[in-house]
Amino acid sequence: MTSIETLATDLDGTLIPLDDSPCYAEALRSLKLYVQEHQLQLLFISGRSWQLIRNAIEEVDLPWPDAAICDVGTSIFVASDTRTSAGATDRRDYSHSEDYADCLRNILSGWKAEDILRQIDELDTALWPQPDDCQSEFKISFFFELDQQDSVCGKVQAWIDANQAPVSIVVSRQIDGPLGLIDVLPKGVHKGFALKWWLEHHDIPLQGAVYCGDSGNDSAAMACGVNGVVVGNADQHLRSAMEAEHPDNVYFAESKATAGVLEGLIHFHQASDVRHSEVR
Repeated sequence: MTSIETLATDLDGTLIPLDDSPCYAEALRSLKLYVQEHQLQLLFISGRSWQLIRNAIEEVDLPWPDAAICDVGTSIFVASDTRTSAGATDRRDYSHSEDYADCLRNILSGWKAEDILRQIDELDTALWPQPDDCQSEFKISFFFELDQQDSVCGKVQAWIDANQAPVSIVVSRQIDGPLGLIDVLPKGVHKGFALKWWLEHHDIPLQGAVYCGDSGNDSAAMACGVNGVVVGNADQHLRSAMEAEHPDNVYFAESKATAGVLEGLIHFHQASDVRHSEVR
């Protein structure tokens, strides 16, 4: 087994504690110390925007990461300061990765977000754009009426096919609301695409990373060749996908959320240490 160098983790339902239980607070403290002691690179991977990730870091007292993959894999923000200690909780300065942005621009081949938004918006009155702060150069987001899901998604996909647009859609629903959500992204781009790009551009082997998640939208990242941790509160969609396809490099933690991240990281990190000791 390759030595573990990187912890990459989803936030909501995964690294962020589920509640104020002491077990989660203790797990977060222990995780910070473990990352620092073993000098692991820390990546956050979330559907959240960078601003919402910053809010979570400050509200929950998460460690500041080396980089954050945001907006469903369509942007990367990188710590631009000199790292003094792994897992440091001090505020850090970050910059947007233009190298990654150029990669996505190449995929779009000249297509512009504003044109895609305008044309899809005209397809159906049951579909409308999300607010401006939910839009970006590489993520065009819409609400839709859930009882019209098949019709709406069919029309969007038909528009993509007819125009040979280099984009794909991710469909979900509001956690605390009655609406459906559609994200239109550069074709093939998702959490797993961004994670693999980051590791390859930093000469880190896929087996040198551990990715932790709790829901179906984490399956692409977990299936890109890294070691996966399914936390104890994960939904059945993710469990089924990982059990069916990638059992050898996936660990099913008994602990939930933050505690499950710590449990899974220790499992893979200690296993890699043992393997290297045997080789030596």
